[in-house]
Amino acid sequence: VLLFRMNPLTSALQEVCTLQEERVELYKRLERGFKRFMEDREDKVYGTLCSRVTDAFRHVSDQIMQIEKRLRGSLGRPEVADAVQTLQTLEHRKLQLTVELQLLQKTHTTDDADTESELVFQHKQRQLRQSLASLIDDLHDTMLDLHITQNELA
Repeated sequence: VLLFRMNPLTSALQEVCTLQEERVELYKRLERGFKRFMEDREDKVYGTLCSRVTDAFRHVSDQIMQIEKRLRGSLGRPEVADAVQTLQTLEHRKLQLTVELQLLQKTHTTDDADTESELVFQHKQRQLRQSLASLIDDLHDTMLDLHITQNELA
């Protein structure tokens, strides 16, 4: 039986891609949980979900930081490590914006909102969504760069 063994750099990049896919799934879980929360307002259930997802994000981030260290150290590829660091920075900001948007939506009530406060809410919500969209574009570009590097090594 012939076993294909990736070189350490290709393997490291594959690990980053796999971990990034895990992050995408965590965001989907968080979004589904938030939608359920907005329907039923079960704070305890949503709080538990947020805690679990936060722990999972932290775990993924820690693993990616270890890969970044290997890229800078034993693998001798600081330029690839820089791209991974950019990915981490963008993901950190994405999580901050996601939480900010959810808090804004969570605390917003239309029951007794006057027109001015409703306009302020809509403006803030639009700004956050635009920032998130731009950030997601940057994340896609960074991942594309990492995929290109990985393909060049194959």
